[in-house]
Amino acid sequence: MISLDELRAFGVPDSTTNDRVARGRWHRLYRGVLSVVPPSMLRPAGRWRAAVLACGEGAALAGREAARCHGVRSRRRSRIDVVVPYPKKAKHRGIDVHRSKTLRPEDVTIVRGIPVTTVARTILDCAGLISRDDLERLIGEAEVQGLLDTRALEEQIEHNLRTVAAKRLRELLDSYEYDRGVVLNDFEQDLHNALRDAGAPSPLKNRWIVLSDGGPPVKPDFSWPHAKFVLHADGFKFHRSRVKFESDTGNDQRLIDDDWLPMRVTYRQAKDPRERARVIATVIRRLRARGG
Repeated sequence: MISLDELRAFGVPDSTTNDRVARGRWHRLYRGVLSVVPPSMLRPAGRWRAAVLACGEGAALAGREAARCHGVRSRRRSRIDVVVPYPKKAKHRGIDVHRSKTLRPEDVTIVRGIPVTTVARTILDCAGLISRDDLERLIGEAEVQGLLDTRALEEQIEHNLRTVAAKRLRELLDSYEYDRGVVLNDFEQDLHNALRDAGAPSPLKNRWIVLSDGGPPVKPDFSWPHAKFVLHADGFKFHRSRVKFESDTGNDQRLIDDDWLPMRVTYRQAKDPRERARVIATVIRRLRARGG
């Protein structure tokens, strides 16, 4: 894919370009955008780059196609989402152009030579384009791929507060036990304070436990080595991907095999006074039963 502006920058005269197009050696896809291979041979990345070039300077692949480009969405569409800075106007066949007043240079990265919105900005944009279920799956897949930056996601919401997409994303995140950045620390601190106030012995925090099976060590949020008891502070559902779920289950089984007793507490349980009191009472009862 190449644009007329790029060809001119390389010193290719318009007469040469027009001649090669006329002879079928090059192919016009959009106004000012050419392909050196027939359109039928283009892969998705080629079509994405062509769409971004067609929309001009400052444009970036966005929304659903950006998610595909990042590898966190597989569903194909015949049309392509491209975002452009407001008030720039662009209209091309097969391209859904989204004008944005909040698009910043730091919201765009380069993937395979294509300007594309960052994963966090992509998720935000998709929140205004896809269903809630699809959005949840998108975020879960980003977590599985190791691409989910919760702080960046929060920053995007704050930067785009007045948009429908930000409101929808906020509603989804708030409906889960969302352990974003500093909130996760508050989560653990709440549990620690509640245990202290109830008279429980002080636990070790985030210390590695080496098990006798020779496998990788386990690092729970809280542990009482003398009682061989551990407490995990579990976060929101979509952050607990299938891979994480399998890993956590396996580690709990390994702890039990080594005579440790694992227990898990959710964010909501820690925040709800009645649930928190029940959980703390259970922890103290189990510590006493195990000589802690």
